[in-house]
Amino acid sequence: MIFVSVLIYLILKRDAKLFQNELVIQTQHDELIKNERLSTIGELASRLAHDIRNPLSIIMNTSMLIKQKNPNLDEKTLGFLDKQIDSVKRISSQLDDVLDFVRISPLDLEYHSILGIIQSAINKIEVPKTIEIVLPTSDFKVYCDENKIEVVLVNLITNAIHAIKENGKIVIRVMEEENSQVIEVEDNGEGIPRTILSRIFDPLFTTKSSGTGLGLSSCKNIIENHKGTITV
Repeated sequence: MIFVSVLIYLILKRDAKLFQNELVIQTQHDELIKNERLSTIGELASRLAHDIRNPLSIIMNTSMLIKQKNPNLDEKTLGFLDKQIDSVKRISSQLDDVLDFVRISPLDLEYHSILGIIQSAINKIEVPKTIEIVLPTSDFKVYCDENKIEVVLVNLITNAIHAIKENGKIVIRVMEEENSQVIEVEDNGEGIPRTILSRIFDPLFTTKSSGTGLGLSSCKNIIENHKGTITV
């Protein structure tokens, strides 16, 4: 009786192991199909974004040229041109989010000044005069892909500006700990509701009417590719 019980136990254990192996294989297969589909979607999105950029540049340059060449335009016409320029900027920003999310490229790792990367990111953003950005007082070299970390900082600082809305302050801190280098971006805006806090890094999740929901997700991918973590 004891012998039979042990024999049955061993058979069940062996079958469970086979089941687990089949489950792992099926999961890997599903993941492979998912990655192939994402790769195809990414390639298509990249082509569309590239094709859209050219006419957007023409619209932007033409609108700005009209303003420069015709300083005496009436207020209503100037308002239309400003709306047109703002719309192009908004679409361009969304295209950047899509490209940052779908673009898969190896990291170009070198040592860079973290303060230099932060300053370069700020130079790419239109910071309202009513918002103060406090830069770190210290600097150190970071082994990273300079362009990709700049993308992260542009996203975080832009989100901070949107959170503040009018008057406010953004404080950027950098520090070196025992086994890591830390960058903090803090603003005195209204904050993120706790009900959505766990979802803000999910692809396509956004609370903005004109957002893509890819900005913070791209940030997460970039940081994790650098073997780091991002938290809020």
